[in-house]
Amino acid sequence: MDHSRPLVSVIIPTFNRARRLERAIKSALAQEQYPIEILVVDDHSTDDTEQIIRNLNQRFGKIHYLRNTRKKGPGGARNTGLLAAQGQYIAFLDSDDLWLPGHLQKAVAVLDEVPGIDLIFGNLLVFDQPHQRVLPDWSSGKQQLSGLRTSRLAWGAERIEQPLFRPLVEESFVLLSSVVMRSTGSGRPTALFNEDLRFSEDRDLIIRLEKINHYHFAYQHCATVLRNQSDTQLTTPGNETHRVVLQSHLSIYRQYLRQFELDRDERIHLIDLIYRRLLSLSYFHREMGDYSKAIKTAANAFAISPRIPSLIEIAKVTVAFATRLRSRRPASN
Repeated sequence: MDHSRPLVSVIIPTFNRARRLERAIKSALAQEQYPIEILVVDDHSTDDTEQIIRNLNQRFGKIHYLRNTRKKGPGGARNTGLLAAQGQYIAFLDSDDLWLPGHLQKAVAVLDEVPGIDLIFGNLLVFDQPHQRVLPDWSSGKQQLSGLRTSRLAWGAERIEQPLFRPLVEESFVLLSSVVMRSTGSGRPTALFNEDLRFSEDRDLIIRLEKINHYHFAYQHCATVLRNQSDTQLTTPGNETHRVVLQSHLSIYRQYLRQFELDRDERIHLIDLIYRRLLSLSYFHREMGDYSKAIKTAANAFAISPRIPSLIEIAKVTVAFATRLRSRRPASN
């Protein structure tokens, strides 16, 4: 092992979270005595983030402050950290999350001792901030995660014995704050986040690490991360964030069809997901009263896969539009 560089590079992107940032950094510093460097990437904050980092660095060292000259979003901020990282391993920590004791110890032990594992992710506890409570067993609600074929390893971890592509495009179950991975050196293509994505950039990175970098994965059952969840992180079917998420998924899935070598089952599954997302997006537009976009989106779904649900959606949009026209007609005398 090369001790001339830090063993683990911890990348913490942040934007106007000065109040919470110190706790996240201290949870990383409190890990077992591994050589680490902490890269705090300030995504053009307007609060006192820089001063807090300077104060912490005077006390603890190991903290590098990197500031983006413009706001790049979470993917761009993490890329700034990835390009500066010197560690043999990369770990991610969001600035409002916390690592629990033993997080790095368990992850690094698996990566050090188990041949062929490139990335380990794990379970977490979720702190419901509005209601001030810890939610039970986050992983139990992830059906795709629970159904993975695995084999048992040491340290409470399991090797994942199947490709992650199909489960991951179906369901997001990898939280970046739980991820520790090998540096993408040694001749492998550099893996960076897609900065054009506003959502799902984390899931997209994991998929590309598998498809392009041929990474192999392990899962840690023991929760080693505390995630803070606020109302602003929720995406309900009726809000604008839900629309942006659907459009982000559609953009990613279409890229995968163009860029990846997919087997027949993967391609069929991806087309089915595109179909379902288009129907959901049509429903959103219909509920918002944008019937032009709704009918176009439902027609696109039918063109991809001519099935009855898309015909039903087209009929519903037509009826809703006709009802609106009738309601606008002046009453006859």
